[in-house]
Amino acid sequence: MAEVTLDNSRIKSLCPGVNYRVPLKEGLSETVSFLRENFSTRPLDECFNMMCDAVLSRHREYRLPDDERAIAERYISQSSNDYLRVLKMFTLMRKSEQFVRPPVRMMKRAVKFCLRI
Repeated sequence: MAEVTLDNSRIKSLCPGVNYRVPLKEGLSETVSFLRENFSTRPLDECFNMMCDAVLSRHREYRLPDDERAIAERYISQSSNDYLRVLKMFTLMRKSEQFVRPPVRMMKRAVKFCLRI
C-alpha cells in the first residue's frame, strides 16, 4: 500500500491555531451519511461505469500489487461474456473518437474560416 504525505502548511499559515480532530469512525459515518443523502437518488452514469469497467478489464496490462490484481480479477470474472464483448466495443469506440475528433474540429474551423472570407 502506498503512503501519502499531505502538505497542509499553507492552510496552517492562513488559519493558525485551528485544530480539527474527528475520530475516524465518526468521520466515516458522517461521510457515508452525506453520500447516501446526496447521491443515492442520482441516476447511474453508465458511460462512467463502462469506462471504469473497461480499465478493470485490462488490469493484466498494469503493474498492480497482488492483492489489487486479485480484486480486479475477481470483479471481472463475475462479468458475463456478453458484457465483456460490450466493454471491448465500448473501448474501441472511445479510441476511435480520440482519433476522429481532432480532424473534425480542424475541418469545422476551416469551414468557419472560409465562410468569413
